Amino acid sequence: MDIPIRMLFNALPPELPGPRLTLRRLRSSDAETVFAVAEPNRDWLQPWLPWADEPKLATTQAYLESTERNFEAGTQAHYGIWEAGEYLGNVGVQGVVEHRGEIGYWLAKRATGAGRMTEAVTALQTALFEVGLRRIEILCAVGNLPSNAVPKRLGYTLEGVLRDRIELYGTFHDANLWSRLSADP
Repeated sequence: MDIPIRMLFNALPPELPGPRLTLRRLRSSDAETVFAVAEPNRDWLQPWLPWADEPKLATTQAYLESTERNFEAGTQAHYGIWEAGEYLGNVGVQGVVEHRGEIGYWLAKRATGAGRMTEAVTALQTALFEVGLRRIEILCAVGNLPSNAVPKRLGYTLEGVLRDRIELYGTFHDANLWSRLSADP
């Protein structure tokens, strides 16, 4: 039975607690917090995330307002990653159509290397499968080794390389397409 995507999103909880992290759906009121973490991490994020070129609070505010609208439309759900009350980055799902969606993420540099993103993606994928998504994709530029390590560690299947799939600063990059099905062990 097909369930409308919007109904799937309405079933997503506003918070996803984990062993050490809590994912909380982002709101426009989080703009100053998100900006305060993204701004000092620009050099770390910029090679792979062009939005890091716009280090303005107003840009962050507009992004969060759009994520709220897109959540209501049933096309995106973005969560902040929190540890002991401290905001560390984002994880979210977008491009949701026909029971599939693409997970994307970023983390402050000082918070990397300790399994936090693995935990965050695990929490989000579990929630997405529980509400009815059947396929999750993660798309990473081939050269973005930290981002590719997450789906590999979680047992996603590398389906292939999409040539010239990601454009960054006027240059096209190949991307690894990783996937996981709700039926996968």
